[in-house]
Amino acid sequence: MARWGGGEFRGWGESWGDEHQATVEAERFGASWSVPVVLQGREVCVSASIGVALTGPQGDRSEGLLRNADLALYRAKAAGRNCYEVFQSDMGNAVRHRHELEVDLRSALDGDRFRLVYQPIYNLNDLTIVGAEALLRWDHPTMGQIEPDDFIPLLESSGQIIDVGRWVLRQACTQLAAWRERGSDMAISVNVSGRQLDCDVMVDDVREALELSGLDPAALTLEGAEAVL
Repeated sequence: MARWGGGEFRGWGESWGDEHQATVEAERFGASWSVPVVLQGREVCVSASIGVALTGPQGDRSEGLLRNADLALYRAKAAGRNCYEVFQSDMGNAVRHRHELEVDLRSALDGDRFRLVYQPIYNLNDLTIVGAEALLRWDHPTMGQIEPDDFIPLLESSGQIIDVGRWVLRQACTQLAAWRERGSDMAISVNVSGRQLDCDVMVDDVREALELSGLDPAALTLEGAEAVL
């Protein structure tokens, strides 16, 4: 086993003759990672996502084998991490699909393919609606509605979440301002990513959305997931 870079390691097992043996070894590796270690008097637990690729009849040790292991690793991370996946031939299709989505996302904003839906927030004491959460949706021209879990991570990894997040802020503030003009006293919640919070223009984006819409700043709540914190 050797460190490949960052927190990534590569291992080769001569005795992993079949998928069953490979899964046994993967489970053993995963269990060994989960044993707590003590650092500066505190117990720390780590986890590992594991991708497994088996050699073919010819004993292939080429870059193709490493690529297959990477595909399996990607699937393990997508499944929630702290698990393992053994490469299957259909995993290549998933990567191609991801690449197609990345390409199409580049034109989605200019092509007016994004829209917001609003999830009501209730006061449980009297069941009145006191606010709404703005949720981003993507209507793909050929694939239909794409699930947020499939495209939002792509926006974040590519950096497009900055521009799209700016659009979401403007749209949500403008919509709420229109509702409040009709007599509503609701508030609006907008999700922001770690990428946005780490960007220097985030404060300017919020200020601009409020000024353009005329919305009272007290009516806007920015939400970040626990993972962002």
